[in-house]
Amino acid sequence: MYEYNTVCGSVEVFPNIYNNQSDKAIAAQMTNELAKLVSEFPAKSEQMDGGGWEIFSHNLLLLGNHLVISLLIRRPAHNKKG
Repeated sequence: MYEYNTVCGSVEVFPNIYNNQSDKAIAAQMTNELAKLVSEFPAKSEQMDGGGWEIFSHNLLLLGNHLVISLLIRRPAHNKKG
């Protein structure tokens, strides 16, 4: 059995994303931002409610010139401290 939580964040991407950038450039920046978040997650997750979290799923939403990243995280239910 697992317990679940959600972590969300946003980053500003290309200021004129729709006018000046190709789909390939937009996709590359989205990939870079997601990779950065995933690489930072293990250290940051240990500070969240006792730690032990892993990324179970993610979602990306391009909203205007912002990339919204949502992570569904989980950990074994018995792992909760405190």
